[in-house]
Amino acid sequence: MSSYWRNLAWPLIALLALGACAQYSLISVERIEIAGAYSVSPSIKWNSKRGRDYELWTVDGPKLQDLTFYGGFEDDDILFAPTAKQDEKKIPGYKENFSLLDVEEWIEASHAQAEFGNMVTSDFRPFKFGSKKGFRFEFTFVAEDGLRNKGFVVGAKIDAELHLIVFTAPELYYFEKFAPEAERIIRSIRIAGDGKAA
Repeated sequence: MSSYWRNLAWPLIALLALGACAQYSLISVERIEIAGAYSVSPSIKWNSKRGRDYELWTVDGPKLQDLTFYGGFEDDDILFAPTAKQDEKKIPGYKENFSLLDVEEWIEASHAQAEFGNMVTSDFRPFKFGSKKGFRFEFTFVAEDGLRNKGFVVGAKIDAELHLIVFTAPELYYFEKFAPEAERIIRSIRIAGDGKAA
C-alpha cells in the first residue's frame, strides 16, 4: 500500500475500531463535567472512553488525536499503570507536596517508565486552569511507528488533588487540525462551584 493510501486508510480504520468498541460513547456539543471537579465545552463531537482515573477523548482514534483528562491524583498515585514486565515499586508516584516544577519532572519520569523515553518537554510556565493557578508545557516524542507527535499538558490542584489535561497528535496534519479545538476546550474550563460565568 502506498503512503498516500495508507494515510487515507488510518482514519477509516480508527473509526471502524471505535465503532466496534462498546466502551466508547459519543459526546454531545454541550458542557461536560470532568471528574466532578470542573467542566469543559467542546465545539465538535468527540468519542469518549472512561477509565478508572482518566477520560480519553478522540475523534478519529487515539493514535490520531488524544485529549485525556486525568483527575484526582493524591499522594503516591501513579500516572500510568504498570505492564506485566514492570516493577511497580520503581514507578514514580505523585506527592502532594510537589511543586509545579516537580509535577513536570514526575510527568516526564512517568512517560519514560511507560516507554516514551524520547519525550522532550519545553516552555514550562504558569497557566490559568479555569479560576485556578496552574501550569502548562509543550512536548514532543517519536512513537513506535516512527511518527513524530506533539502535544501539551495543562494542570492544576483542585481541592488538594492534581488534575491534568494532555493533548497529543501526530505533528503532520492532525496536530494542526485539532490543536485549536483542544485550546478552545482548555479555555472553556469552569471549576465546579465557580458559578455560571465561563
